[in-house]
Amino acid sequence: MTSPLDPETWMTAQAVLRRSRDLGLDPIEELHRKGLILSPAVKQHIRVDALRFILTELQTWRPAEMLRVKFDAHHTASPADMQACVCEWLTKHITHAEDRTS
Repeated sequence: MTSPLDPETWMTAQAVLRRSRDLGLDPIEELHRKGLILSPAVKQHIRVDALRFILTELQTWRPAEMLRVKFDAHHTASPADMQACVCEWLTKHITHAEDRTS
């Protein structure tokens, strides 16, 4: 079975656990202090930050402009067209973000 952690994170976690054991510290607190554990509050904070980022990006790209690019000026766009444009934009945005991290 492969580890979901990259080698650097694994080594850091092992070092923190060894250090906490040697010094008699709480290992969970030490892992949290090093940013190696996501608490529910931190997960919620990440979710909210991601949603704020999406909102900012969406406002920057303007959905009306997305419709203009996808359809010609004579096309009367429906809410379904708007949803398709936003979903297409979001898919491209996610793909771009994934490409940057790999």
